[in-house]
Amino acid sequence: MPLFRVAMAVIYSSFRFLSFPFRFYRFFLQLICIGVVLFTSILSTELHAQTYVFARLDGIPMNTTGWTMNGEAAVKNIVYNNNSELLLTSAKLNSSGGVFFNQPINLSMCSKWRAEFDFRINGGTAADGIAFSFLDAPPSGFVIGEGLGLPAGVNGLKICFDTYNNCNSNSSSRVPKIEIRWGAGYSECWSQPTKENTNGALSFIRSTSYNRAVITYDNGNISVAVNGTTYITGFQQFNFSGYLGFTASTGAKTDNHSIRNAIIYTDMPPSEAGNSITAPCNTITGQIGTNPTAGYSYSWTPATGLSNPAIANPVVQLTNTTGSVLQQKYYVRTSFTSNPGCSSIDSMVVQLNPLPAVGLTLPVTSVCSNAVPFSLTGGTPAGGTYSGPGISGATFTPSLAGAGTHTITYTFTDGSGCSNAATRTITVNALQQVLARNDVTICAGTTIPLTASNAVNYLWSPGSTLSATSGGSVMATPVTTTTYTVQATDANNCASSDQVVVTVVSRPTASISYPGSPFCGNQNIPVVLAGQAGGSYTAPAGLSIHPTNGSIQLAGSTPGTYTVTYTFGNGICTDFTQTSVTVLPPPSVSFSGVLPGSCFEGAPFSLTGGLPAGGIYSGPGVTAGSFDPLIAGRGTHVITYTFSNAGGCVNSATNSITVYPIEQVYVDPSVAVCSGGTIAISATRADSFT
Repeated sequence: MPLFRVAMAVIYSSFRFLSFPFRFYRFFLQLICIGVVLFTSILSTELHAQTYVFARLDGIPMNTTGWTMNGEAAVKNIVYNNNSELLLTSAKLNSSGGVFFNQPINLSMCSKWRAEFDFRINGGTAADGIAFSFLDAPPSGFVIGEGLGLPAGVNGLKICFDTYNNCNSNSSSRVPKIEIRWGAGYSECWSQPTKENTNGALSFIRSTSYNRAVITYDNGNISVAVNGTTYITGFQQFNFSGYLGFTASTGAKTDNHSIRNAIIYTDMPPSEAGNSITAPCNTITGQIGTNPTAGYSYSWTPATGLSNPAIANPVVQLTNTTGSVLQQKYYVRTSFTSNPGCSSIDSMVVQLNPLPAVGLTLPVTSVCSNAVPFSLTGGTPAGGTYSGPGISGATFTPSLAGAGTHTITYTFTDGSGCSNAATRTITVNALQQVLARNDVTICAGTTIPLTASNAVNYLWSPGSTLSATSGGSVMATPVTTTTYTVQATDANNCASSDQVVVTVVSRPTASISYPGSPFCGNQNIPVVLAGQAGGSYTAPAGLSIHPTNGSIQLAGSTPGTYTVTYTFGNGICTDFTQTSVTVLPPPSVSFSGVLPGSCFEGAPFSLTGGLPAGGIYSGPGVTAGSFDPLIAGRGTHVITYTFSNAGGCVNSATNSITVYPIEQVYVDPSVAVCSGGTIAISATRADSFT
C-alpha cells in the first residue's frame, strides 16, 4: 500500500503541469491506477513466495526439529541462560561439529533462497571459523582445524567466516575474513571471492556479541552481508538438490563457535500442514492443512486415512486399534502448478491415544441354568460396568439369562471419556430335570423297582433298603414308608433331583371259618363259609361257590374234596387263606314198589322195594311204611323212598301208584230164551267212575 501511494503521488504531480482539461486527467489517472493495482498485486505475490520460511533453528528453548546434529553440536547456554543457542564447537583443541536441515532444496527448480542467522566466534585463542553451506549431501563426519569442519570432497556452496589464516603465516592481519567457495572440497586459499580484514574492517567478526549474517542466493548471484552491510558477492549457479547447514571446527587454537535465530527463506510456495493434533481417544475425524491457494498444487503422504491427498485441506479419519499411542506423521508437498519441481514440504503429526486397556475374566465359562447367581469381578481396570443377558449390576443370574451362549461385556471409561470394552462368552446349559417314577404304595415286605430318567448319572438315597445306590433303576425293599431322593447330572454335568415316596402298608391277615363237616353234594341248601367282609372266595370247578358271600350251593356239586381260597385285601395288598371242603356223594337209592303199580281201593298194604333197606317211604296215604289206598284216594300218587347213609347224606327214589275204585256192576234181569235163540244182555256201572 505505501508503494501504491508513492506511485499515485508521482503520477498526480506529473499531470498537474499538463494543459488538458481536468476530465482527461481523471480518465488517465484511473487507467494508471488500474495498472498500478495489478502490478502491486503481482509484486505482493512474488514477495510472499520469496519469503517462505523453509527452515528455522530458533526459539526459547531452541527447537531443533528437522535438523540433524553431529560432532560436538548441541543446544547450550553460552551468552544467554534460556537454551536458545546452538554450540557447534566449544573452546577446546581439535573439535568439530555441524547441523544440517533434513529437507533438501533443488536449486534447478527453486533458484532463490536467503539465510539469516546470528553467529558468535569467541572465548578461546582465535580459531578456526564457521561455514554456512549448501551441499549435495549432508556430511556425517567433520574435519578439524582449517577445514572449518567441512570434510574433503564435499560438493556445493560454502560461505565461510574464517578467523585463522592458513594461507600466509605472516599475514595474520588478513583475518577474520569472509570467503565464498564452491566446488568439491574446501580450501581458504582458493582464488574465489574473499573479503579480508583490510584496515580491521572485519575485526568485529570475532566478538563477544552475536553478529547478524544474511546470505542470499538468486539464480547464481551470491551476496554476504553482516550486520546490514554487504561485504562480498559472487556468482556461481547450482542446478542440483542439496542441503543447507552449519559447520565449525578448532585445531591447534580454540574458540566457541555458536549460532542462534537461524531462518532460511526460499521462493517455494509455502506448505502448511497445520498444527499437530492429539485426539483424546482412539479415533479422529478432522481437517488438516490450510485453505487452498490458486496456482498451487498439493500432495500429501502417506495417503492413509485422508479423504483426498491432492488437496490443501483433506479430512483425516483414523482409528487406533493398537494398545499403544499411535502417531501418524503427514507430509504435504506444495508446488507451483506451473513449476511442479519447485516445492516445499511441511509436516504435522496426528496422535491417537489408545483406548484404555480393558480385560475381562469370567469365573466360569459354562454354567447350569439352575446355578445360584454369582458375582462378576474379573473386569479390569476396576470401575467399569458389566452388561449382557442375566446381569444386574455385577451379578449374573443364569436362570434370568436363559439357556444358550451369551456375550458378557465389560465397559470401562477413563478420565478422558474414552471407552473400551472386553467381551467373553458364557454358556448357560439348559437343565435336564431328572424324572423319578411316581409315588407308590406297597405292602410291607414287597420289593419294588425305583426308576429315573432324563439324566446321565444317578445317585439314590437312603441306600440301606436299596439294591444299589447308582443307576437309572434300583430295587427298593422299604420296611416303613420311605422318601427316596435321586440326585442326577445330565450330559452338561448339571445337577437336579427328584423324589419318590414309597408308602408301606401292613399286609392284612385273611381268615375263614366254616362248619367243618363234610357236605353232601345233592343237598339243595347253601353252606356259608365266613371270611372278613370285602374278601373273595374261589374254588375249582365242580364246587359251586359264590365269589363274595361264601355260600356254597351244594346241590349239583360234584363230590370230592376241594381247596377253597379266601383272599382279603386292604385296597393295596392282599392275604389269603385256604380250607378244604368235602362234598360227599349221595347214596344210591332205588325204589321198585307195589306191583303192578296200581291197586284198588281196599285194605292197606306194606311198601317194599326201597333199596338200600332202612329208608323211609313218604307220600300220600303212606304211614309207617304202609300205603293205605283209601287214605291216598283214587288216582296216581308219587311215593318217595328216602335213604340217609351213615355220613348223613340223603338220597331218594320215587315210584308211582294208581288207586282204582272197586266198581258196582248191574246186569239185566234173568230172562228165558229158546234153545238156539239169541238175546241181548247188558251190564252197567253203578256210578260215573270210569
